[in-house]
Amino acid sequence: MDSFVNLVQNNLDSTLWFRPELALTFGTLVLFVLDLFWKRSAGRVAYLTAGALAVLGVAAFLLAQQPPDATPLFNGMVANDAFANFFKWLFLAAGAFTVLIAAQGKDFPPARIGQFYALLVAIVLGMFLMASASDLLMVYLSIELVSMVSCVLAG
Repeated sequence: MDSFVNLVQNNLDSTLWFRPELALTFGTLVLFVLDLFWKRSAGRVAYLTAGALAVLGVAAFLLAQQPPDATPLFNGMVANDAFANFFKWLFLAAGAFTVLIAAQGKDFPPARIGQFYALLVAIVLGMFLMASASDLLMVYLSIELVSMVSCVLAG
């Protein structure tokens, strides 16, 4: 029973280091809901673009708050280290540039821009997990997350 309590405590402590990924997860859900309930208006694309950039900005802020020391999370499934943080910053920058480029696109249908942003944030989440994975199962799950969302986005 005592080992179970330690396991739960370890996972709860790991969530403090996992905040950028949690922000991307909840941001994906919020962008899907906003796209679902938002009326078709002229300012819709600008608001959803600002929302996607805000989600990526919150994840960047939370990533900047993390100390640079290496820490295993969730019983060694994920590692928070300098290598992972470098690639997380790279993925955040690529995601932000993609949002800015998509907002300027003339051929992209604005009726689907909210879904595109939500799926893009989900891909950034999968790449975050892929960069910090330290277990083969976590590598596989994060690659599957990125590949399935990419297939939906390509369709």
